[in-house]
Amino acid sequence: MWLFGVFIITAGITAFYTMRMLLLTFFGDYRGHGHPHEAPPTMTGPLVFLALCTVGVGLLGSPQLGSVFGDWVFFEHPHEGTFVAWIALLGTLVAVGGLALGYVLYRRHEERDPMESALGPMWDVLQNRYYIDAFYMRAIIYPTRDTLSAAVYWTNQHILDAIVNGAAALARVLSRAVMWFDRNVIDGFVNGLGETAGSSGGLLKQLQSGNVQWYAVGLFVGVIALAIVFIRIA
Repeated sequence: MWLFGVFIITAGITAFYTMRMLLLTFFGDYRGHGHPHEAPPTMTGPLVFLALCTVGVGLLGSPQLGSVFGDWVFFEHPHEGTFVAWIALLGTLVAVGGLALGYVLYRRHEERDPMESALGPMWDVLQNRYYIDAFYMRAIIYPTRDTLSAAVYWTNQHILDAIVNGAAALARVLSRAVMWFDRNVIDGFVNGLGETAGSSGGLLKQLQSGNVQWYAVGLFVGVIALAIVFIRIA
């Protein structure tokens, strides 16, 4: 029964709010600041289609049409739809009452909303949407945007960038050391071998005169020198 009561009250509030919205939007003097204009067909077309569907979709749950909606959406197993006249009458009266109350309160388009004085402090609660948005902004958005993001930015600028820049500086120093070692040690050693080979070749080429007689003399002298060495050793 308590759930049924909540549904009935909700139906009345919905009807009241619908009438309020209708009167404030389409009747009386324009109180906005912009320049309203008709939306393009890409927006009005889907809205018209949804409106037509909304008008007829409630019939899908009516017992007179077999309650086909109950065969599509159900809990555990489909339930047979039954029509209870007093519930239908009560719901209709509550909806009509909500529409009538909304018309009485908002037909004159007063500067101050009639519900503001009627609700008192509750008006501020409703106007601020139960302060859910304020809580969300103060508890999540502002700390994340102003504190957490600032801490992440500082960490990125002073720690991560320092590590990356330090690694880059170290790499430059090491690359200069490697370049010096390559040019002065490795290249020096290789170039020294090349120069030594060149100098030795320059000296040896003096012995290569191309004169066969001198080659024979050198061979003869060498044989005599080896013979003397072997005789001395023996």
